[in-house]
Amino acid sequence: MGEHRLAQLDRLAALHSSGALSDEEFAQEKGRILTAVPDLASVEAPSDVIVLPRAPVSHRAVWVGGAAGFIVFALVALSVLGGTAALRPRMTTAEYQAAALEAHRTALAGMGRDGFSEEAVRRSTEKLISSLEDMRPPKRAQPAHDSLVVAYESHLGDIAGGAKAVEAVWEAALSPNFATKARAALLVGEAGSDLSSAWSDLRDVQNQFEAAGLEVPTLANPIKLMRAGK
Repeated sequence: MGEHRLAQLDRLAALHSSGALSDEEFAQEKGRILTAVPDLASVEAPSDVIVLPRAPVSHRAVWVGGAAGFIVFALVALSVLGGTAALRPRMTTAEYQAAALEAHRTALAGMGRDGFSEEAVRRSTEKLISSLEDMRPPKRAQPAHDSLVVAYESHLGDIAGGAKAVEAVWEAALSPNFATKARAALLVGEAGSDLSSAWSDLRDVQNQFEAAGLEVPTLANPIKLMRAGK
């Protein structure tokens, strides 16, 4: 119990003893003192505790703090949902077409350096997808661009499978083993169906680009891709 409250009770007891307060008045006042909530401003802090004065907070400071918190939250959300690409300005049509063409040419060159092996085709296609995802195309190209990324992601295994079939054909051509030739024929049959679906989807995407007035060759037409921009 605080010293201030004890002093009040002592004074109250003295008044009661002197007859200044009746028993009923003494009981009422004693109850009021014991149940009263202390004024924190009057409570002294222990000597070993440093109490810092509370600086007044302006409405401007509160507004700035809230705005800063919202910006941090938005940046974290963007990094989780799709990186910071959305913060960059959109490319012009010329910039986007040049960047998309270069990304495809780089992918094609990477495949060719390793003889269009299954691993090289898969690795180069994955890098191509990553490059496309980092771009921010003009608005009229956005739908076709998104379709292109989805097509490559959906048919990544099909495209790599086609390269695997080609490898098997070369192996079968150099081997007299019937089992090797049969395996190659099986892979070619499977890859033919898968690649047909992949190329069909990619041609549809090229049609979307052309409808938007854009020229963006895809891996479905490597010859057109190599000739583009020359």
